[in-house]
Amino acid sequence: MADYRRTILQTLVIAVYTLTASLSQNVPPIQPVSYNLPVPPVLMGPMAANNVLTDGERVHPNQTKGVTSMVSTPDNLFASTVDSKIYDMARCPPRLIANLAAPGCVGKYQCGQLTSLRLYPANGHLLALDTFRGLFMVHPVTGSYRLLFSTNTPVNGRRPVHLNDMVVTSSGVVILSDSSDVYSIDYDTYICMDGRNTGRLMIFDPRTLRMSELQKGQFNFPNGLELTPEGDLLVAETCRAAIHRVSLQRNSWLRVEPFSLNLPGLPDNIRSSGRGTYWVAMSYARHSGISNPLDQNSRIPNHRAMGFRYVSLKELRNLFTKWGIVVELDKAGAIVGSLHDPTGNTLSMITEVNEFGGVLNIGSHIANYMIRFVLPAETGIKTSVDSFLQIKRSRCELPDSKVAEVRRQLLQKEQANTTLH
Repeated sequence: MADYRRTILQTLVIAVYTLTASLSQNVPPIQPVSYNLPVPPVLMGPMAANNVLTDGERVHPNQTKGVTSMVSTPDNLFASTVDSKIYDMARCPPRLIANLAAPGCVGKYQCGQLTSLRLYPANGHLLALDTFRGLFMVHPVTGSYRLLFSTNTPVNGRRPVHLNDMVVTSSGVVILSDSSDVYSIDYDTYICMDGRNTGRLMIFDPRTLRMSELQKGQFNFPNGLELTPEGDLLVAETCRAAIHRVSLQRNSWLRVEPFSLNLPGLPDNIRSSGRGTYWVAMSYARHSGISNPLDQNSRIPNHRAMGFRYVSLKELRNLFTKWGIVVELDKAGAIVGSLHDPTGNTLSMITEVNEFGGVLNIGSHIANYMIRFVLPAETGIKTSVDSFLQIKRSRCELPDSKVAEVRRQLLQKEQANTTLH
């Protein structure tokens, strides 16, 4: 009897604790709606589980915070991190390019959190997106930066709440995702629990510094963005486990079509491989071999409402199985390959995959390193001289003073049809 009373008491204590934790978050309550997700896919064929991410090379462990986005050039691998810094990861140790946190700032809402990094072709500078503060332009050598757009500026009547990703079009304008009009990145799980299409796309012209709303009410958690060779926009809709194609053509402006549905995870950033395919990073896995609260409760809004009220945000996130996964999509949106960490111990909650010269660099906002994977020879993808040099430099195996000489030697060998080892 005493054990029974103790169990009841423990249950009540836990219930009070979780209720207090939820109420103390001081965030607007969700307004859950029902939505349908297809049955999670079976991991077979190109989705079959493997240990590629589990066994991947850890680059610069304990030398940076979580990597959120990357930009590759022949000489550099720029990476943004959750603590508002930009590094060149091709150096050893990684070279700090810029610290965008304002001097004397306190906490991430003041200091910021970078979520996306892109090259601006017009001047070769970096565009850095801070989910809390706005859009910056950063000099890739000196690290000097300026704020192009502040989140204090309303766009179509409201300030951005959850800036997430961006892409630069051929005309030089920047398209951005604002994932929710209610929940910031700290409360991103609630966007899925809510289920409403509260995200939007915005468009920014760096020449005029004008930001405007491009599309709203279409997506629940619009996240990663990428362009197709035809100039259309691919949008990762995280909570629907889907990628959509948004037309940017004049005769079909903003028409939305499915591109890749029922993904084996909730997509974060999507990036072109440069070979006609796309890499999609998954924040959480969803497939037939594991359970996840999103699929289990998508059709039951009352359950999600109760979860918001009585379960802490940390506990909600812990309901997802730790499993790292990224997939490669072909030009039609079909999955043609995947990389996994079934343990979730090496890499999970993956933010982005960057492919450059036959090498994949993979980031996670919760890992204090980046994972590197050299695409195997049987894929027919050759490691470029530039990528080979970046690997050697990042491992402290090649000093900067020797790079030009070694590059010349390797290019001579390449022209003579010899293979790099």
